[in-house]
Amino acid sequence: MDKKLVEYFINECKQEQEWKARYKSNHIEMDDFFKYSGEVERTSPIIVHYHTNKNKRVDAIIDYFNDLNKTRKNNGTNNNRDD
Repeated sequence: MDKKLVEYFINECKQEQEWKARYKSNHIEMDDFFKYSGEVERTSPIIVHYHTNKNKRVDAIIDYFNDLNKTRKNNGTNNNRDD
């Protein structure tokens, strides 16, 4: 084998080890600080109400733009700036 290929391989292995060491030194394992209780929080009615209303608002916006695109196509107007 070529000596340069061997040198590149060795440098790559060293670099990988350095990155693993950096990750290990900078990474915090959350399981060491917090113990899993096994309980799941109940969702409050306020949160459920917010999410259902949010979905309705998003659906309404999507419907508005779909209708807008349909009317533009029917009227023959195209306001794309690519022209």
